Amino acid sequence: MQYDLIVVGAGFGGSLMAMVAQRLGKSVLLLERGSHPRFAIGESTSPLMNLLIEEIAHTYDLPRLLPLATYGAWKAAYPALGVGLKRGFTYYEQPFRFCPERTDQLAVAASPGDACADTHWLRADVDHFLGQEAVALGVDYREHVALEGVEQTTDGWRFGDDTAPFLIDASGPQGFLHRRFGWREVGFTGYPKTHALYSHFTGVGSSVPIHPSPSLAAREGEGGGFPYPLDAAASHHVFDGGWMWVLPFDHGVTSAGIAVEHWLTEELNLAEGNAAAWGRFLERFPLVQAQFAEAQPVERWYYSPQLSFRTERAVGPNCALLPSAVGFIDPLFSTGMPTTLLGIQRLGALLATGLTDDSLAAYEATTFEELDWVAEFIAAHYACFGSFEHFAALTMYYFAAASYAELLRRLGQHDDSFRFLSARDPRFREGIAWCRANSRAPLSTFQARVAADIAHKNVAGLADPSKRNWYGIDLEDVVRAANTFGLTEAQLRQVIATAAWAQC
Repeated sequence: MQYDLIVVGAGFGGSLMAMVAQRLGKSVLLLERGSHPRFAIGESTSPLMNLLIEEIAHTYDLPRLLPLATYGAWKAAYPALGVGLKRGFTYYEQPFRFCPERTDQLAVAASPGDACADTHWLRADVDHFLGQEAVALGVDYREHVALEGVEQTTDGWRFGDDTAPFLIDASGPQGFLHRRFGWREVGFTGYPKTHALYSHFTGVGSSVPIHPSPSLAAREGEGGGFPYPLDAAASHHVFDGGWMWVLPFDHGVTSAGIAVEHWLTEELNLAEGNAAAWGRFLERFPLVQAQFAEAQPVERWYYSPQLSFRTERAVGPNCALLPSAVGFIDPLFSTGMPTTLLGIQRLGALLATGLTDDSLAAYEATTFEELDWVAEFIAAHYACFGSFEHFAALTMYYFAAASYAELLRRLGQHDDSFRFLSARDPRFREGIAWCRANSRAPLSTFQARVAADIAHKNVAGLADPSKRNWYGIDLEDVVRAANTFGLTEAQLRQVIATAAWAQC
């Protein structure tokens, strides 16, 4: 059969890409080496990612995607689909010091309430759901495919008796096209060698015992406690050489893992890739060890001997790769899924207007620009892991870039030329480079540099010493930044008063 497009890989990115192409009137063959449901990481969303889901849903008439964009809508529409509530981003220094001034913690709210909150995706459920949605739209989906049977022809691609003039690779790092063409793995310049060990667990305890006091702020007369429920968050434990994630789902399962530099991997013998290796890590941090005292893995142990990856091409003859197949950096800040969604948007636009050599070359350049920038961004944070106060200050670049991009989209002012995480902002680029090179500069100097660099995009009241690392949702911070968007405070108040996103 003659198709318009072959998509290889039916994870969330491949299924969404197939759905977008199908809505554009293309006939799509979606090929999957394995089957669903299956385990996957890349589980935590952000406000910007959820806005991208909404944009794709509206642009391509995919209304069944919309409930995935907020926790409340998800629970109402798809109660059986695995999900977790994410009200914010929480970071703890390890070993934890119980510092009254909160210099050993950072909490940044992502939503004012549960209904409009972000989510953790149980990928086995969500990827399976999206594959079924693609089939319902008319995508020809085939599992347990021997990808060696997908062959390049003079004018496209062939799989058995099926042909298509173009192929999109959504098969992930070191995936189909990387292997087929024998492309070089070029990596990210100057990025540290990192490894990961992770699984899913039951019996994980609450974060509350490791927190000095959720009611500390209330006792100090600040009018409230922690910015959101402690366990309704993506929790991060930061230590010299790496970090740990803890993502709870509603059904009692928790995703947890560590990403660490090579020297710490060797110290802990993480390459053993089992419960003993996990236990050696936990022994270093008694409070985290206590949280996992009753935990039992419900998946096998996954050990990644090489976490980051970047291939040398993002397009080839009659083919292109989603960003998730071009490169991966680190789970920190959950950048993988939004960059994949941006790639889907861009390739969708090219499918709609026509694939040309020039347009594909531009897509490749943009993909590399953003992935290389994310690698620089995260490498700077690795450099600061050994000093939590420097790390907490450095994160303000991320939260400033993300909240600014979110507000631009909500106000209809977004321009794709800005690139992901302000990749083309000279203040951010120079600032990240400076912070990486000066990760042990005097703290006051470091904090002042960050605050100055983000000032023109600080729409969320960030880098404010008076908040002592607790950043709740305060729309007055947005109002005070009205001129950033070319509006008066009165005009922005009027927008906020009628906007659905501000009424949660």
